Amino acid sequence: MSFPFFGRKRGVGVDIGTFSIKIAQLKQSREGPVLENFGAIPASAISKADFRTFERDTLLISIDEVEKALKILSEEAGIKLENVCFSLPDFISFFSTFEIPKLKKEEIPLVVKTEARKYLPIGITEVDFTWKIVEASDTNYKVVLIALPKEVSNQYKLIAQNLKIKKFTFEPEMISLSRVFGEEGIVAILDFGAKSICCSIVENKNLKFNFSIDLGGNLLNDKISKNFGIALEDAEELKKEYGIKDPQSPLTKVLFPYLQKVWQDCEKIFDEFQRKEKKDINKIILCGGGAVMPGLLNFFQQYSKIEVVIGNPFLKILTPHHFLDKIELEDAVLFSVAIGSALKVFEK
Repeated sequence: MSFPFFGRKRGVGVDIGTFSIKIAQLKQSREGPVLENFGAIPASAISKADFRTFERDTLLISIDEVEKALKILSEEAGIKLENVCFSLPDFISFFSTFEIPKLKKEEIPLVVKTEARKYLPIGITEVDFTWKIVEASDTNYKVVLIALPKEVSNQYKLIAQNLKIKKFTFEPEMISLSRVFGEEGIVAILDFGAKSICCSIVENKNLKFNFSIDLGGNLLNDKISKNFGIALEDAEELKKEYGIKDPQSPLTKVLFPYLQKVWQDCEKIFDEFQRKEKKDINKIILCGGGAVMPGLLNFFQQYSKIEVVIGNPFLKILTPHHFLDKIELEDAVLFSVAIGSALKVFEK
């Protein structure tokens, strides 16, 4: 199965996180996609349960709670759930690249499917997958393959069916982020999530490399909680408020070794890309809720020899001033995936 594309007019991106759901609606204009509305709702507003959990090596969606939340959120924001693209977390996605010989157009899908079997950790009948040719030489095509376990994607399909969403699709967050933050040249996108940090390398908006670093915000909260003897909720607030902006603070001394490990892993990923592709990365873009932790941007700027910025998805589309005036960067980064997935509708 390939993840389908839609017609034009409007697109809605839905990002179902563990603790909140984000949604964004874009419409087409002559100048490009325009933001019509957006919104978020925390899981605590619906029930005591999280919107999703990770159990027995699979992602479980709290379907009833998610459906209730989407109904409330879409009604309050005045968003009609049509042409919807759901984003799925990267840590349950399979990513690989390989080369195939240059063939006739009609022969390529079968060859890709045959080759894909070699790279998938589970049977090809157990996944929904998509692929894209990202490079061509005189003799070969370079193919990017992305697959999602059906036991996960089927949960999203059920939500769409229950909400009577006629046109919908889904894709990994890495694709949504590549779409919204990709630009001319080569950029590395670091998505700081609760469970992990996803590192994607994107060339001219084409995803080329993707790796997951198993060191997310939850681990940092756990270390803070244990070191200071406080609840996880208080640890999260402490991290958000102070982060590592004071080099001498006890909090910085707890977090710094883990962030150094993150940078070391990033360097290995960057070196591997440069070794294989013989190309340099031009910029590092930080996104996700953890990207705005105080001191984190400065940390990466000190270690990196290239430009490092925090990605603001609202500046990548046409955003009316009345939206820009009321949303701070720390909130804007949370909508990166939702806006990126909504942009799928406008792809050719």
